[in-house]
Amino acid sequence: MPVKKILVLSVVMMIFASITLVATWNIFFDNNNPSEKGENISTRKLKEVRTDIAFLNGTLTVTTKTLNKLYAGEYKYQKEEWKPAISYAEEEGTGYLEIISTDEREEKQYDSSDNNEWDISLNKDIKNDLNIRMGAGIGKFDLSGSNLKRFDFQMTAGEVDINLSNTSLPELRMKAIAGKATIDLTGEWHNDLHASITGGVGELSFILPVTVGTRMEITGILANIYAPGFEKNGHTYTNSKFSDTKETMYIEIFGGIGEINVMMQD
Repeated sequence: MPVKKILVLSVVMMIFASITLVATWNIFFDNNNPSEKGENISTRKLKEVRTDIAFLNGTLTVTTKTLNKLYAGEYKYQKEEWKPAISYAEEEGTGYLEIISTDEREEKQYDSSDNNEWDISLNKDIKNDLNIRMGAGIGKFDLSGSNLKRFDFQMTAGEVDINLSNTSLPELRMKAIAGKATIDLTGEWHNDLHASITGGVGELSFILPVTVGTRMEITGILANIYAPGFEKNGHTYTNSKFSDTKETMYIEIFGGIGEINVMMQD
């Protein structure tokens, strides 16, 4: 075979080998770089929307914004089984949005290096019946000023900050088995609030508006209850505005061994 043909063939083989090596390298090390997926749903003329979010582990951020669409989301995950399943349907003026973790393995193992992160933005102007379930991790929910019909939250373990200020939320339900939770209910209120909170081992903190009458019923096995500015009568705690304001917050708390902190702000 002529030397020129041998050289050409050698170069082709080297290029093919290089492409194969790069492809193999990318396949082998793909899990070291989180995948990203964005999903946007166009604006719909809706009376309200029911949103269900189920998140297994990592960092979940949910905010409400002024959007020209119903929803926007960005997801980072390293394993295919963590990829969220997203569905949307409408029926008689109500939208149904689901963003659900799909990991169905019997043994689920996660650590801080897994980089499982969801960042979800919801339209703050459309009335939302919002249901969030977290397995474990960190939750950051800034829902301030949004139009919420109800907020239902469940967490197995972790730490969460929930900002519900200026929402006039009529119904709040929360269950946290273990961990730490802070709920901000400050701001203007235009209706009553009925809240039911169940906590296990951990710490629960409320930030309440000083201008709204509040009655809390706190029961269970509790290590510490810190509620300055509230009058205690058995399991009932009331602030000085109770029975004097048009709007009232009725909060029922059933706790395990842990701590409850209640603070009032202007």
